[in-house]
Amino acid sequence: MISILDESYSIRERLNNVISNIVLSIIIVFISMWLLINLKIAFIVAIGIPTSFLIAFIYFQYFGYSLNLISLLALLIALGILVDDAIIVSENIQRHIDEGATPEIGAYFGTIEVIQPVTLASLTNILAFLPLLYLSGTMGMLMGMIPIGVTVLVIASYFESFLFLPLHARVLLKRGDKTTNWEKSKNIYKNILSFLINYKKTFLILFIFGVPIATYFAISSIKFQLFPKIDNPVIYISGKLDSNSKLLESEKIANQIAENIFNNKNELGIKNIISTIGMTQTAFGETEKGEHLFSFQLELYEESATNFIDKYITPNLSFEYDGSEKIRDTASQEIINKLNQKLENYKKEYKISELAIYQKRIGSKVDIEIAILSNNGDILKVINNLSEEIIKIDGVSSISNNGKIGTDQMTLKINKYGESLGLNETILSENLSNLYLLNKKGSFSYNKELLDIKIEDINKNNIQNLKNSLIKIGDKIVSLGDVVDFVLSKQLQTIDKYNFKEMKSIFINVDTKIITADEVLKKLNHI
Repeated sequence: MISILDESYSIRERLNNVISNIVLSIIIVFISMWLLINLKIAFIVAIGIPTSFLIAFIYFQYFGYSLNLISLLALLIALGILVDDAIIVSENIQRHIDEGATPEIGAYFGTIEVIQPVTLASLTNILAFLPLLYLSGTMGMLMGMIPIGVTVLVIASYFESFLFLPLHARVLLKRGDKTTNWEKSKNIYKNILSFLINYKKTFLILFIFGVPIATYFAISSIKFQLFPKIDNPVIYISGKLDSNSKLLESEKIANQIAENIFNNKNELGIKNIISTIGMTQTAFGETEKGEHLFSFQLELYEESATNFIDKYITPNLSFEYDGSEKIRDTASQEIINKLNQKLENYKKEYKISELAIYQKRIGSKVDIEIAILSNNGDILKVINNLSEEIIKIDGVSSISNNGKIGTDQMTLKINKYGESLGLNETILSENLSNLYLLNKKGSFSYNKELLDIKIEDINKNNIQNLKNSLIKIGDKIVSLGDVVDFVLSKQLQTIDKYNFKEMKSIFINVDTKIITADEVLKKLNHI
């Protein structure tokens, strides 16, 4: 089966979802006003909503703003605000008519009386959203449409409530129109208010001291995070074997790990698993290629409904709700915690140098990024040592880095015995060139052509043969392994510089139910 992802279809689908939500919101607002006030006022208020939207669309067109997902979201947010003006004006008109005024007089005085409070209420709604314009960067450019959309719609609703709504009310509203009886609610509120007034000093003291104290403890106990955690149904696992591992070896180990994970698909809620050999991706989105690399993409079933809204409201109100795949009872973060335990066992069993797990998220790709700077070439050692300490912190769900390992490097260091014989780097390089370079030893003529004779050691890639190789130092012949020390070291595939210093990063994701990114950083200050 071949699947083709149509990006334009995905955009149209999202747009249709937002538009359907706006339509659904208008319907809900109308029904709510019908039940809580009466049908005529609900109709008068509802017909003003399309008018306000039309004014907003005209403003977007002539002032260079596009109709997009963000601007539509702003209109959706403002939908509950824009009906406030219309409800206040229409109810005040109805009150005048019920008190004996004609519809014309009731519409006039009912509108004039509430101009000041409605104006102030509209201004406060606008000013509450304006600070979003001060956000900078990409987030600021996106969020900036929300205060603009809300402001335009509130202003449009304001003019509609004072110019068009009185005309509709004059025709539709009549004396004696039945409205919802709120006497019981009013009596309850009256009793509560009387009780508070009788003990006004006590409640005033409790308010002055109690609210700040409660606010302090609430802020202290609530763990702040920049973006909300969502239950992402896709989990990524990246693995690194020894840099000298071949592709077939990586495939064999990756298949064994994938099979072990997929055998627990019912427990973990796994729907599909996709394996990639020879390439992986860091939590920050950087791609790395190599025969020693592999990665998995675990596609989970959608999480089953866990609250009242998801169980009863969304299925009945959403036009496109499909709950056939909402069968996973475990949150994705809990699945990551279970997989982390399995991955530790896999690292020991298959001798894997790095095995990281992460999810894509809203906003920043990782919770914490730590930049490591070094000017003495030991950056990999620092990364490994620091990673070992970080993973011990309770709540750290995954850790990885962008230190891409290249091929192993063998360094030969002249030992004391070699120095006593007079061995130096020049003599050593001359001897090694005979082993590793195609040396020309002579030439001869064949069929009127001159051919060069070159030789090289067929065992040059065998470390033991290299150690047993004989080299000449003055009048002595000794084994190479006797006069030099062989040091195997890991080397970076790429070198990044920051102010002329070598730089690499560690990427950390945390379980916010246990610990926040700020708390992890505080703990790192003591390491």
